Amino acid sequence: LGDNITFVSALQDYDHVSGEPGVKLPAFAFVIELDEAEEATDIFQLFFQTLLSVLNFEAGQQNRQPWLIETEMHGEVKITKARYLDKPKGESLPIVFNFLPASARVGDRYIVSSSLDLCRHLIDAVQDPAQNARQDHNHDFGVRFETLATILEANTGHFEAQRVGEGRTAREAKADVALFLSLLRGLDSFSFSTAANEDGVTVQVEAKAR
Repeated sequence: LGDNITFVSALQDYDHVSGEPGVKLPAFAFVIELDEAEEATDIFQLFFQTLLSVLNFEAGQQNRQPWLIETEMHGEVKITKARYLDKPKGESLPIVFNFLPASARVGDRYIVSSSLDLCRHLIDAVQDPAQNARQDHNHDFGVRFETLATILEANTGHFEAQRVGEGRTAREAKADVALFLSLLRGLDSFSFSTAANEDGVTVQVEAKAR
């Protein structure tokens, strides 16, 4: 591996199913910098295909539809992806239906994503010189609270039911979730980064409210 592993999370849609999961999760991906791109890509590709095979075996045990493994081209980049033969149907599908994995190598970077759409967007981002400029940071972490609020809002029924299970009344549970949602809506972003230099390590923390 190289010096950088980037974790990305983003909202997603559910075009790969007819309906939506009961608990809606964001898509996520790892972008891994490779020292020996050719050799490392073969290893990651083998790992990715093995992982899909193991998950397909579990799907058979759980009476779920397995994934088909195939490739597509996004510009000049080949993506290995999973897809369903028939779209799963339902308005409260199991949590596993948040995921439809995809992977791709772009130059000296390898992308492993829980979502085909996110994988495509990351390929474009990695190929964009303006977005791909190297940052002089050892660690870089950022959160946008609007995205977290959107995720919470999409799952209010689940979280309210969870609070009721903890002993709250239905009205109290609804108020609890609404309060937390309003707090998230009142925040904008939080970032944390570190950078090493000749004088030591610089730590930068920034929080923004709306």
